[in-house]
Amino acid sequence: MDKKLKDLKDEVLVVTNAAEGNTPHVVEDIEPEGGLKTRPLAGAKPSEQFMRIDRNVSIPETFFLNMKRQFERPSDFRFYHLPADLLASAKELVGLFKQPESNSALLDEYRLDTEQYVQSRQQAQQQSGGGGTEQSTRWSMEQVDWQQLERMGVTPETLGEPGLRRLLNGNESAVLTLKTVIEGIEFETPACIRLAENPDGTLRNEIECCKRYPELDTPYFNVEFTPEVKQNLLEKGNAGCVVELELAGGVREPCLVSLNPKTTGSITYRSAG
Repeated sequence: MDKKLKDLKDEVLVVTNAAEGNTPHVVEDIEPEGGLKTRPLAGAKPSEQFMRIDRNVSIPETFFLNMKRQFERPSDFRFYHLPADLLASAKELVGLFKQPESNSALLDEYRLDTEQYVQSRQQAQQQSGGGGTEQSTRWSMEQVDWQQLERMGVTPETLGEPGLRRLLNGNESAVLTLKTVIEGIEFETPACIRLAENPDGTLRNEIECCKRYPELDTPYFNVEFTPEVKQNLLEKGNAGCVVELELAGGVREPCLVSLNPKTTGSITYRSAG
């Protein structure tokens, strides 16, 4: 196993098995013989030690390749990269993983395409130094509006290889210093960038500026947070309960709400109910 995986603190690896009712488990480690050491997601806490990963930098391709060889039905297993801070809402997340089809709109964003990593590993074995960034990421360099990003001081070089791969795979960037000019005066602001896909397949740059304090006193999706929810968000980083929000069409849906630790902006996940 790549020991560097334990030094990365962005996300944890979650696995489900159809034969076990898709009950989610958090991966603690990959054992030398290729097995998984796990524990149930329902009891996981952010403060506990798990195998931390960055799926765009160091995913254990060898494990996925061995798994394909050893298991009769490797497709029964599903793997997800889950933001570590969401472990605070672990009990409420279990239902999402147990019903992967009905919650696919949410889970697909976090599901790992194991076949992609198997192919990546096989290509690396066949080609010395083969495979560029464009061959192993969700989107290619050419699809990004680099002109807009360059005006803000962001280039592939400033992002670096790990940061570039994160961006091209749809993940949020690290906190960057963005530059903008207003009436001839240059300003700098810390912010995170994420690529999002338009209905026509083109990409847009979504920018979220970092704020010192979260904005909890204004309605969020037409709903005002209760004092208890505000306190939980400030102290724990998550609402501590399911919150009904009007995501679309004036219809309230049960959701999990947490705070982005990098920007203090609110993050919403549809709940299984």
